[in-house]
Amino acid sequence: MIFSFHGKPLFPLIACLTKKVISRGAADGVTPSPPKSFKIIINRETANMMDIDIPDKLLMQAVRVYP
Repeated sequence: MIFSFHGKPLFPLIACLTKKVISRGAADGVTPSPPKSFKIIINRETANMMDIDIPDKLLMQAVRVYP
């Protein structure tokens, strides 16, 4: 499986959080936020080699499934 995100809309937020961390010297008070959307891409061959069973429901939700 591959996990990725499109970070361009996040650049201003990342810059702000980086500035906070640098000025404080720690990441205290910077709360993580979950992604608003994501794409599921599955590599079946890799999953089979790792003995991972992928449920049909997950395969149907995947944007792309590599053989």
